[in-house]
Amino acid sequence: FESKVSDFGLVKSGPTGDQTHVSTQIKGTAGYLDPAYCSSCHLSHFSDVYSFGVILLQLVSARPAVDASRRNSNYHVIDWVS
Repeated sequence: FESKVSDFGLVKSGPTGDQTHVSTQIKGTAGYLDPAYCSSCHLSHFSDVYSFGVILLQLVSARPAVDASRRNSNYHVIDWVS
């Protein structure tokens, strides 16, 4: 594994007035995105925990997050574990 640090430039100004969040387009790498974030477009600390969990599963299982060569339902490491 090679560690990579990157800046996606996703920083936005915070909400103003009575807004509780700032919504944008869904951005991220398939396989690491929290399904709740994909459906609601709201990031939370749980989104980071989900992505970190996917990385840990990759390390423990020695499998990629998404394995397109698998034609069955276990192409995502999360599906394989559950």
